[in-house]
This record gives sequence, C-alpha cells and structure tokens, in this order.
Amino acid sequence: MAVSLLLYQGLCILLKGEIRMAKILFVSEYLCGSACGAKALSLAHLQIIEELYGYSNIKVLAVTNGSSTFEHSNSTTINSGAHSLSMLKNCLAGHARYVSTAVVSYIKENALIVDAIFFDNDSYGELARLAKKINPNIKILCFAHGIKGVSSWDCLRQNPTRVFRLPHYLSVNKNERLMAEWADSFFVLNDR
Repeated sequence: MAVSLLLYQGLCILLKGEIRMAKILFVSEYLCGSACGAKALSLAHLQIIEELYGYSNIKVLAVTNGSSTFEHSNSTTINSGAHSLSMLKNCLAGHARYVSTAVVSYIKENALIVDAIFFDNDSYGELARLAKKINPNIKILCFAHGIKGVSSWDCLRQNPTRVFRLPHYLSVNKNERLMAEWADSFFVLNDR
C-alpha cells in the first residue's frame, strides 16, 4: 500500500528514526460510525502507526457527532454534538464543525506530552496551529482525504440554496489553509 510506505517514511524522517520512543496522538473523526472509505483509511493509518510505534505509545482521540464510541485501550471519544447549533458554534469559533471546546481542551492537555500528532483530516488546521503554539517541537502530520475547500465552493455554486452552510464552508477553507501552513508532513492519496 503506497500510503503505508509514505506514512512510514514520513514518520521516520520527522521523528529522526526514534521509532519505538515516540508518543503519537492520533486524531480522527472517521473512527466512529458506519463503514465508509474514510473509516477504512483511518483504521489502516492507526494500525500502521501502532505497528511502527507500539500500541502503548499511541493515544487515540475519536471525534464523533453521534453516540458511537471507538474501542481502543488508549482512546478517548468526544461527542461534539450532532445538532446544527453546536456545529455552527464550532465553525464560528474558527474550528471544523465537529471540533468542540472539549476537543480543543484535549489537544491543549496532550500537546506537551506527545512527540507528534497525526490528524487524519486536513480540517483540523486551527488545532495544529494551537498545538505548535503550545509546543513548537511537536511534529504535526496530516492525511488529507480530499480537497474539501474546493469541493465546498463547488457545491455552493451548484446549489446556491445551501447558503446556510456558508459558515461551514468558510471554516473548511480556513482550516485547510492553516493545516497546509502548520503541518510538518502532509500525506495525500493522489497529486491533486
């Protein structure tokens, strides 16, 4: 799997080959919920990182918008709320729609005790910036499932009645730009 090799090479370079010593925080919104391609990729990324760094060196933050949880001995599941008001509040605060204050607090608490944070979505740019401000030595790794900033504007152009989603679209664009700025390494499926 090409992504596996890139992930391995990127982590080895970023962490100077200290494979078994690194503590990694793995953050994903795709670990909970129904089966889909993004969930399969997230689980594959987590498995690769666990194999490289050891199960006990990985902390998992599963962000969800429902009642489902993720079963992992070192995991925390934070439900950021599925209703529109919660998502609007998160977007207006500059975060992705599922990033609540509880997720922000969790990142703040863990930024000083891990060597790297692997964000399994490029919508966490504000969190990456926050982690780097708290700990300039932390390594930020990101896997981009797609270019949501471009697709969100395309969706709005094709269906202008979705203007009520404008705060979400603005948040997506802002967070993708911030992730591109603050990530030490970016992993993608293709060259788009």
